[in-house]
Amino acid sequence: MFYGAMIWDPWLILAQIVCIQSLYYMSLGIFLWAFVGTQVPELTLKYFFNHSLVTGASVVGWSVIAAYIVNSLCGFLWWFVFILCVVITALFGEWLCMRRELKDIPMRSTRLDV
Repeated sequence: MFYGAMIWDPWLILAQIVCIQSLYYMSLGIFLWAFVGTQVPELTLKYFFNHSLVTGASVVGWSVIAAYIVNSLCGFLWWFVFILCVVITALFGEWLCMRRELKDIPMRSTRLDV
């Protein structure tokens, strides 16, 4: 959605920010559950927010690192798909416009050759 001078809804913007952050943490939770949940007895919020667990000294640390990397790749993949759709839409729109604009213009004759 594009925001113009007439549309300014800060609650909508705030809701979109909360939504995208929720999706980020939900997907991170799924990846942490898949990678770390199999190696620890209890998966807690410390794996989300404690930076000391992001280390290469243990298998759990490498699993946390892998979960963060896969989650970030999912976010990059979303941006790639978004940019690809924008490019395809722009090129297809240009092609349709050129196709229509290059049609012959019918002209009426003004001569009175009857």
